[in-house]
Amino acid sequence: MKSEVLNALLTARTLFDTARRQCLVRDRHIASAGLIIVQDAVELVLYACLIEKGVDEAKAVESFTFDQLIGELKRIGLAVIKSGTLKAMNKQRVLIKHHAQLAEPAAVRQYYKASLLAADSLLTEVVGKPLRQVVLADAVSGPELKALIDETTKHIDDQRYMEALIATRKALFLAVEKDYDIRKWEEHDPAQGTNLLLGVGNKAPYYTRDNTWIQRNVTNPLDYIQLDHERIHIEMMELGIDPTEFFNVWRLTPKVYRLSADVWAIDMEPRTETVATENNARYCLDVVVSILMNQQLRKRLVRSPDYRSWKVRLIRSQPLLKRAALDAEHQGVTFVEGDSCVGIHVVSGFDGKEQFVRVFSMPTEARQQFFEGYLPLEACELEVELPQRSSGALSPSDG
Repeated sequence: MKSEVLNALLTARTLFDTARRQCLVRDRHIASAGLIIVQDAVELVLYACLIEKGVDEAKAVESFTFDQLIGELKRIGLAVIKSGTLKAMNKQRVLIKHHAQLAEPAAVRQYYKASLLAADSLLTEVVGKPLRQVVLADAVSGPELKALIDETTKHIDDQRYMEALIATRKALFLAVEKDYDIRKWEEHDPAQGTNLLLGVGNKAPYYTRDNTWIQRNVTNPLDYIQLDHERIHIEMMELGIDPTEFFNVWRLTPKVYRLSADVWAIDMEPRTETVATENNARYCLDVVVSILMNQQLRKRLVRSPDYRSWKVRLIRSQPLLKRAALDAEHQGVTFVEGDSCVGIHVVSGFDGKEQFVRVFSMPTEARQQFFEGYLPLEACELEVELPQRSSGALSPSDG
């Protein structure tokens, strides 16, 4: 498949996803807006098929009208089913866009369904797959997620709908749920203090990130996932996903938990069998792929500096301070000259005069305790550390 064809189809799929909720409502204004989006999606599919067939090399297909696109496809021997309905939809789009006339919601629903059927039929003939499979196979980045989406699609084609729901939930786990995994706190001893790095990137409710809570409440592997529903709502809205659709998939698919690279725990309920239908399998797959694609888009938009840290070497003995102040309470740890640790910030003190290095130390064979606090900048020498390099030995003395 040509790269420009793939780009066109990815855009068309996004337009279909955007129009889905608008085309299936009873409000005439929303439905009319949805019809305009659907017509654009269909036009992109027609255009992509002509490019894939090389017609653009001899003709200026970008200047074709909607009806001319359909006519050219028929001329080269490609059947465009529902072509009469598609042409009627295009005329309705003109009435909406250029004459401010509203479409009837019932008609819009039929146009939406006919458009999907026509696009899938045409693409199956041109690229060997319907629109949904073309996008799912090629749009998702990351080999593991791509493989799960491809696996789901094959299960649906083979009418193995329960297996499809499980594979879809695995993709949702890797995309969203794994950030709510509290398993790593199971072995953490609170007596060693708070390990800030342990919680980096974790979104589970704070009270669940405790080994005592885990011992009392986690009775099977699936319990390691502790969703923060309010945070999920916010996260989905930031991605442009209706939170209701996330929780629909969450309810319709069996719970899963990744025990190791190739081993998954699965929770099957009696009611799960009732949802193993083609309609539910396709719906869940559509929602999860939308989440994945929106996550990818959001990641491409994010700009941040490369990670760096400092290797902090003590040039004199210094107790670790709880706050950025010379008179702050000591943390119970004293560094001696030559000791080193990792620095992540240089900040001003509360008086605005002194500067302090915020440091931490990971457990080592010699010391099992994790600690974090502040050291006066004047007591330290800083050396920039690149991510691939070790941050050195950590061996302060107790104070």
